[in-house]
Amino acid sequence: MTIEAFSPPPVDGARRVYRASYSTAESDTWLDNPLIEALPPLMTDGEFSKGVRFFPPHDREMTHHPKHLRLMYIQRTLQFFVPMEKHLLLHQRLARIIRDGYIPRNPIHDLGWSRLHQQVEHIAQKLKYGIEQYEPPSALGFALIGLGGTGKTVAVKNVLRTYPKVLIHRTYTDSLGRPHHLMRTQIVFLRLDCPNDGTLKSLCLNFFKAVDELIGSTKYHKDYGFKGTRQRTATEMLPDMAKVAALHSIGLLIIDEIQFLSKQKSGGREQMLQWFTELVNTIKLPVVLIGTPRADEVLNSAFWQMRRNAGQGEGHWARMAQDGEWDRFLSSMWRYQFVKHPSRMAETTDKEGKTVKQVPRDLSEMLYDESQGIADFAVKMFMIAQERAINSGLEQLTPELIHQVAKDAFGKARIILQGIKNNDPKVLAQVDDVKFDLERLREKNTPRPVHAQGDVPPPVSPPEGPLSQLGQPEHAAVTPLLPPLVKDALTRGLSGMQGLRDAGYICSPTEFGF
Repeated sequence: MTIEAFSPPPVDGARRVYRASYSTAESDTWLDNPLIEALPPLMTDGEFSKGVRFFPPHDREMTHHPKHLRLMYIQRTLQFFVPMEKHLLLHQRLARIIRDGYIPRNPIHDLGWSRLHQQVEHIAQKLKYGIEQYEPPSALGFALIGLGGTGKTVAVKNVLRTYPKVLIHRTYTDSLGRPHHLMRTQIVFLRLDCPNDGTLKSLCLNFFKAVDELIGSTKYHKDYGFKGTRQRTATEMLPDMAKVAALHSIGLLIIDEIQFLSKQKSGGREQMLQWFTELVNTIKLPVVLIGTPRADEVLNSAFWQMRRNAGQGEGHWARMAQDGEWDRFLSSMWRYQFVKHPSRMAETTDKEGKTVKQVPRDLSEMLYDESQGIADFAVKMFMIAQERAINSGLEQLTPELIHQVAKDAFGKARIILQGIKNNDPKVLAQVDDVKFDLERLREKNTPRPVHAQGDVPPPVSPPEGPLSQLGQPEHAAVTPLLPPLVKDALTRGLSGMQGLRDAGYICSPTEFGF
C-alpha cells in the first residue's frame, strides 16, 4: 500500500492533508485510539518494497535518440530508488515508534470516555493503596548516523511517503459505538533541517515555522517565537513546543543534519544533550536524529545518551558493502544507460543455482573502487561518465572511463574516498565527518597463522606460562597498535594522547555514566 492508495479524500493532496478515516486497530494496545486508527494500515515487507520503489521512464529506444536529448536523459539516474534490507528495517522501526508513541497520548483518554471502568478501578486502588497511575516510559527514538551520501535522508523521506503528513479529525466512534467530537488536526511527522547558524534557538523557530506551513492557519512562529520585537530563547520556547506538539499530536519529530548544531553557539555539549532529553521527556514523542559521524562526538559522549540513541538498536547507516546489496543497487541503476552502445548485463549463477543478471565485473569493481559503496558518488560517477562518453563520441562505458572521471571530476572528494578505502588516518584527518575505522586497523594488525594451501590448521593448545591482562602469554609477540597511532598524531602536530583519543582508545569518563 502507498499513500496514493490511502482511502480518505484529501483536503489538500499536494500537501498530503487528509480527512481522518478510521480502521480497526491491528493491536489491542492501539484499540480506541483515533490517532493510530486513522493511520494507513501496516504494510508487509513486500507491500512496502513495491510501494516505495521508483523508476523514472526509460526504454532501449532512447539510446538512439539525438545527442542533445540523451544528455538530458542521464539526469534521470539521480531519481531512481530501490529499497534494500536496511530500508525495510527503517520502515519497521518508524512504524513501531509512531504508533507506540501515540499510546500515552490518546485524546479519547483525555476526554475521559474510553475504558471508564478501568479508570474507576484505578481510582479505587489509589484511594486504598496510594498507587499512582502507571505512566509509560518516554517515547523511543534513535539516532541515524552515517557518511554523507549514503542515503540516510532519502531513506527516511521514502519511508515517510507511505504516511499522510496531516490528518483532520472531527468525529470518531469508538469500539463501543460511542461518538467523540475531537476537532483536532494531527501532524503525523515533522522533519526539520538544522539551521545554518547552528543554534538551538533557530531550531525552535524552525519548528514553529514548519508547523505553520503544515497547518496553514496558525501563527506559532510569531506568537511563540518572539516576545514583542525580541526573539525568545530556546529555554523559553521549549514549553510552547510541548504545547504545540500535544495540541497537534505530532507523531514523529525528525531532526536532520544534526552535526550542524554548534556546541559553542548552543551552550556546550552537556546543555545540548540535556535539551534533547528534555525535548523527549516533555513533549512525549519519538525523536529521530540524523547526522554524519561528526555528530557522534556530541550524541555519544555520555552513556545515558547512547542508551537513548540506541532505542531501536544501533542506527549506523553504513555505506554499501561489495556484496548482494551493491549488485542489486547497480543492476537497478544500469538500465539508465543512454549511450549508443550500452553495456549489457552478464548472466551468472547464484548460491542457490539460479541464473541472475549482474553488471559486468570489471565495471562493477571499478565503480565500487572509486565510489567506495557510497550511493551518491556511484550515481554521479555513472552519470558523468555517460556525459563524457556521449560528448566524446566513445558512446560506451568502460572501467578506464569511470576511473578517469573519478580523477577529473571528483579530485578532492576522491582523495577522501581513497582514504576510506585504505583506512588512512592522515587522509581522513583532513575532514571531520569521516571516522577512522579502528576495527579495520585491528584486523589488519592482528597476526594470523599462515598455512599452505590445502593444509589443515593444527589444533590450538592452551598457552604455557603466565597470561597477561590481554589473555596473551607474557612472552607472546603481538604487533603493537598504539605506537603507530601516537607517531601518526605527532606528525600531524597533535599530542600522542589526542591521537589515542581520536582512535577511540581514550574515552571521557562521562561515556560510562560517571
